[in-house]
Amino acid sequence: MSFIVRLAKLTQPDLVARAGATKLPQLVVIPYSHYCDLAMWVLKDVPHVEYSFPPGLHVLPVLRLRVGGSKKNVSNSSAMFSGKKAAHAAGGTPTAVPVCALPDGRVLVDSWQIADEFLQQAGWSDDGLDEQLRDMLDRKIGPNSRALAYYYLFKPELSSQLYRLVTDGTGFVFRTFFWFSQPGFARRLTKMLKLDDAKVVQQIKDSLHADFAQLGTLLEALPTPFIAGQKPGLADVALATMAAPAVLPDLYCGGRYKECFDQVYLHPDVRPEIDGYRNTAVGRHTLLVYKAMRLAKTSQ
Repeated sequence: MSFIVRLAKLTQPDLVARAGATKLPQLVVIPYSHYCDLAMWVLKDVPHVEYSFPPGLHVLPVLRLRVGGSKKNVSNSSAMFSGKKAAHAAGGTPTAVPVCALPDGRVLVDSWQIADEFLQQAGWSDDGLDEQLRDMLDRKIGPNSRALAYYYLFKPELSSQLYRLVTDGTGFVFRTFFWFSQPGFARRLTKMLKLDDAKVVQQIKDSLHADFAQLGTLLEALPTPFIAGQKPGLADVALATMAAPAVLPDLYCGGRYKECFDQVYLHPDVRPEIDGYRNTAVGRHTLLVYKAMRLAKTSQ
């Protein structure tokens, strides 16, 4: 067992035991993650306990839940990279969010498992969500839209918005720490995602446009307003959340970060690109699903 896993076991609560004791699901998220927005959305009207952390501070609680017990609870979802890199190592990703402990002792390892578990309580249908669509959202659109959001947020002119986002809800110590470490954080992620390579950034944008066009053909051919039928279902919400970082709906993450993302959108280099994604069938569908459902009762 590595030092960091031992540290997690020593310092972090056992959320599986806590779920059993309280009879409530225990959800761990980075609250502005689009993968987490899917999980938070389906659980919105389900009694549960949510633990929200900024990047970095989530590591120990997540390690405690995923690999600090008798069984490993890792996922190959919530990929950082698109395409083949999204498959990760065989052991999965031990620090990925969301992750959710249930009162019966099970651990739901990603947003898909969480959505599947609470689908009926949310009143959603899973009609139209086949494996091909799920894989495209999870392996291509999800990672690429997140990379695009990082690319925007790491612009020097938007550093104050990155600071606001990451430090939201944190204390003085972390805010001070991030004030000094933010440039290094941005540099490391930029290098990891190769966002300093113009060709890579263009490939991300081209891939998003191609995938949006492919899904747009599906949406425009639907005989019903939504993939799931007359009202949005899991396929519609999953598509909307995975596309959200490229479209920036007002109610992304329930609208909690609207002021921050409004400032990102208003950047002169960003606005034309976001408008381009919004002016697609996928973009329009994303905006419609968020407007219709994000704050509504999930069972309606």
